[in-house]
Amino acid sequence: MADLFSGATTLLSDSLKANAGKTATYSRGGMSASLTVTMQTPVFEDDTDFGRITSEIKDFIIQADDLIIGGLTVQPERGDTITVSINSEDRVYEVVGLQGEPPWRYSDPYNVMIRVHATRVRVRS
Repeated sequence: MADLFSGATTLLSDSLKANAGKTATYSRGGMSASLTVTMQTPVFEDDTDFGRITSEIKDFIIQADDLIIGGLTVQPERGDTITVSINSEDRVYEVVGLQGEPPWRYSDPYNVMIRVHATRVRVRS
């Protein structure tokens, strides 16, 4: 049964990539990789001594096997960047952790898709 669900997860990931994906550049240091991402915009809220802070973070869904930099499959790290062209603008997002959490997690039980948390740091026209 696990193989059936694993296959379905891979099929879903391939379908998302083909039908809702955007081409992006994932960069670390001086190296980069072109890959397809699916974008989501969750909203996070945190209660502090000064009130409630709401922050908008982009989540990028990436097929784990696509994240290859310098010939090696890697995992996302804080400080990496993801650049996506939206409405003729190159939007640059920096990979960040949320409220003490890691900057990424697997998005399914079979480790096919990675959910990467990032915040926009600049726009290039």
